[in-house]
Amino acid sequence: MKVRSYLPFFLVFFMFLVTLLSTLLTWGSFAPKSAIYAHPHLVSNSANINTAPANQSVDQIIDQQVNQGINQSVVTIDDRIQRYDLGTYLQFLKDSDKNLTIEDVSSPAFSQQFFPSKWNPPSFGYTNFTYWARLPIANTTDRDLEWILFLEHQLIDHIHLYVPDQTQNQSQKWNVIKTGLLHPFTTRDIPDRLFAFRIPLPAHSQQTIYLCLETSTSLIIDAHLSSPSVFWQHRSTTNFLIGISYGVVIFAVLYNLLLLFSLKDLGYLYYIIISLGTSSRFAMVDGLIIQYFWQYQVTWNNSIIFLGPLVAVFAILQWTSEFLQIRELFLPWHRYLRGFQVASILLLIGFLLFPFRAMVSLGAIFLLSTSCFTASLGILAYRRGYYPARYYLLSCFSLFLSIFLIQLAFLGVIPASVWIREFPRFGVIALMIFLSLALGDRINLIKSEKLQEQQIALQEKDELNSDLQLIQDQLLKRERKLEYDAYHDTLTGLPNRAWLMQRLQYLTQNRLAYGVLFIDLDQFKTINDTLGHPIGDKLLKYASFRIQAILDRHTNVARLGGDEFVILLEEIVSIEEAVKLADLIQIQLQLPFKLGDYELFISASIGINLGTGNYQKPEEILRDADLAMYQAKHKGRGRYEIFDPRVRRWAMERLNLEQELRQGIDRGEFCLYYQPIVCLQTQQIQGVEALLRWQHPSGKIISPEQFISIAEETGLINPLGWWIVESACQQMQQWQQQFSINNSTNSASNEFKFFMNVNISPIQLKQQDLVRNLRQILRKTSLPGHYLKLEITESCLLETTNSQLELLNQLQELGIKLCIDDFGTGYSSLNRLHTLPINTLKIDRSFVDRLTSGHTEIIEMIVALGHSLDMSIVAEGIEVVSQAEQLNKLGCQLGQGYLFSPPLTAEDLTYILQKSYFSINPSKVP
Repeated sequence: MKVRSYLPFFLVFFMFLVTLLSTLLTWGSFAPKSAIYAHPHLVSNSANINTAPANQSVDQIIDQQVNQGINQSVVTIDDRIQRYDLGTYLQFLKDSDKNLTIEDVSSPAFSQQFFPSKWNPPSFGYTNFTYWARLPIANTTDRDLEWILFLEHQLIDHIHLYVPDQTQNQSQKWNVIKTGLLHPFTTRDIPDRLFAFRIPLPAHSQQTIYLCLETSTSLIIDAHLSSPSVFWQHRSTTNFLIGISYGVVIFAVLYNLLLLFSLKDLGYLYYIIISLGTSSRFAMVDGLIIQYFWQYQVTWNNSIIFLGPLVAVFAILQWTSEFLQIRELFLPWHRYLRGFQVASILLLIGFLLFPFRAMVSLGAIFLLSTSCFTASLGILAYRRGYYPARYYLLSCFSLFLSIFLIQLAFLGVIPASVWIREFPRFGVIALMIFLSLALGDRINLIKSEKLQEQQIALQEKDELNSDLQLIQDQLLKRERKLEYDAYHDTLTGLPNRAWLMQRLQYLTQNRLAYGVLFIDLDQFKTINDTLGHPIGDKLLKYASFRIQAILDRHTNVARLGGDEFVILLEEIVSIEEAVKLADLIQIQLQLPFKLGDYELFISASIGINLGTGNYQKPEEILRDADLAMYQAKHKGRGRYEIFDPRVRRWAMERLNLEQELRQGIDRGEFCLYYQPIVCLQTQQIQGVEALLRWQHPSGKIISPEQFISIAEETGLINPLGWWIVESACQQMQQWQQQFSINNSTNSASNEFKFFMNVNISPIQLKQQDLVRNLRQILRKTSLPGHYLKLEITESCLLETTNSQLELLNQLQELGIKLCIDDFGTGYSSLNRLHTLPINTLKIDRSFVDRLTSGHTEIIEMIVALGHSLDMSIVAEGIEVVSQAEQLNKLGCQLGQGYLFSPPLTAEDLTYILQKSYFSINPSKVP
């Protein structure tokens, strides 16, 4: 292994050691400092420094001070020098208890306790103490001057400037200006981003001014004294330079914002957050935030120094996770990274809730630790061959070096010169540059990989000369196929909904004459579910072939989906053309379809609508054609209907009926009527059928035929159907208790038995929780299962799956009987009937009506079938005595109808049962 491969590890190890050292220094910096820079040659006679006779020269004053033992340089102002850096002129006094006053520190007793700083500019690190600074100034000119004292380090919480009163007012010896980072901007003597103070300097005079300084971070006093012109020239220069740095940031943010919207890469968003977060720190240090954003809310001025960098660190960690693919390549490290992110959030909250002094050391340590951690991740990624990590490593190092140097300066380990204090600004700019290079490197890597793939593809194409054209042809065919598939149905090859809507949009916008035939194949769902989807798909294809065969070149047919087709008649002249075409389609589709071993018959319900100027959108004409088709299906199927605006009103009525149905269920507007089922031989009531009635608020009694289809379509049949079953079981339990009915299989054969017949919806029958619901109802009503008989439609037999057959067998185990309602009207398979656990066949009323004309063949066949399968037979719709007598002779045991009784309320039927004890004499029926 080459030596240079170890260099990144040495770099991180060095950064770790430096972080550890900084941590120790940071924690130790808040310990009480007992060491004071001793200057034994200082004397205590400072009273002579404060004022001097006006006729005494400055040289004489200085000589007098030296003779008195005061060794402090005096700022001598003349016409030659226009600016002084005060680091070597200032002397300091540490106020450990924070209880000294200006009268104390300016007294001779404290004069010899002042000491110079070992650094220029003076720096005392992180300190909890208050420091007093003393500055003697002498004006040797013949003019009264007003110079400006300014501090270029802004992170000082409290600054009290004491200037001798020049008005000779003995009641007030000092003029005081109080300002600082934690003071409103309006307290500043000069409204500027720097702390700047006007110092009056009378001609031929000397005075001593004092500064009382206190901060919760590192105390750095970068003080200067200059003439106003030099100050404002200096301010213009520094504003220009820092403006350049902010301009670089703004340009980088805008550029990356453009890349973010162009490339949709979140890495650029994190870059923007990093740039803004770090820049907020410099905006605070430069005094711009206080000057331009808030001048009075000073509570969080200290915390903002760390809030922005902490947000930037969070974004750096998130950017690192995605850029270096930490989750995919280094899953354990990803957990640590999330831990650092959580720590940044906690620190962010801590700076908002806790005192800044308590959090500042934690923030500094966290920033150093994070830079070491991210550098480690960069090394791991680089070692794995992810070469964009090289710029990432440089960005981590620039971040670390910036934090490390500024911390050393803040700790007082190295001088806090302007270059050291401004180094983080250059470090952040370097960070932004390296991060940009890293992003660019990643893009170049992706481009390089794509380019390599393209080169390989080109080489393969060069090797396969003859196949190049073939590949291009295949691509062209594929594009054409994709375009074709986008507008055509994959099963039938017909145009699809997208094509139809596009064409209708064109015809509608240009107000051209056209017509629409909305076709729905009847009985298709039954065939598809019974015989399977392959047969259903073939039927759809053959049906589409027949439709296409009768269309001319101005007419197109599209498949919307399922068994729905739409014929578009362009250049139509009259409605008769559409009607004629609908008749042809009906004739073609009613012919048998030979599919393998099956000969299938279907019909079509067709809705016709013409596109007139009333339609603005394609969806509207399709909607009305669909309504017309639905009306045709509602009227019996196998027919067409021309759209009538009243159909839309009919649809709205159905919608209103649906809403009323929902409200009726909630309000309990439904009730049950009961129609007796009578033994045709003995005229004894053997059971009742529970029939649903809707007591509409209008006062009408609505039969199920008007609303049950809506209930099934909307799913309301579930709550309504189970309410019917439960209510019928409750009533049956009452009759069982009242009349001592015993249907038990252990009872004597001659003992009277009585059943409750309840119709159950095909939707309920398909539910997997069918048995569970019935078991719960029987348990709740305390009704044994052998009192209940469920009536199902014959069409359900064709749709019964093996799992549903198992559910029906479980119903038999509960004692529940099953009855096929309206038997003879469907397409029951005799083999299927033999396998189902059916107990009763109910002959449809249409066959009973034919008895008067002598048509008994179907009833004879049903009776014979039922007897052979040991099933009981019930005939419904008996209205005259002759029908009852004929059915009895044919072997039908049971019957129901208005001959015996209309549907009755539970109270009325209970009265009849009590009076006649379950016997009905048809001759007495009015």
